[in-house]
Amino acid sequence: MKPGKSFGYCRVLYQAVAHRLKISINWQPLVHQGELILLNEVPGIAFYRMKSGTDIRDNADFLPWQPCTIETAIENPALNIGFYLSFPGDHRSQYFQIAAGKEVCRDLNWAGLSITTTQATFTYHVNFYQGLLETFHR
Repeated sequence: MKPGKSFGYCRVLYQAVAHRLKISINWQPLVHQGELILLNEVPGIAFYRMKSGTDIRDNADFLPWQPCTIETAIENPALNIGFYLSFPGDHRSQYFQIAAGKEVCRDLNWAGLSITTTQATFTYHVNFYQGLLETFHR
């Protein structure tokens, strides 16, 4: 990455409650610039599993930025921990796209979930869990 021209700022508020991080974004001044991309990443060496329903992808099968559903989680099976996203209120899937990805190589070590949206204000949750994830609580 290298420095570039600033197009302005967006406001991001974080609120931690129990095993959930609530993230609220207001990028109204920048909305005419295109789409907002929110990256929620953890170390890719440790979090090497993507689970979406019955579809499980580990290591080499877990590729960079694949479109996925809201039911997708990123996990560390050895520690039996993971995280997934949820959207409060009336945020419906027509307002955002979700992708999951992982890259581990020289100078890269990440795995995560991204959200792409054109909504001027947006709130979502990053939900952390320990143990088996049977169902999603939206």
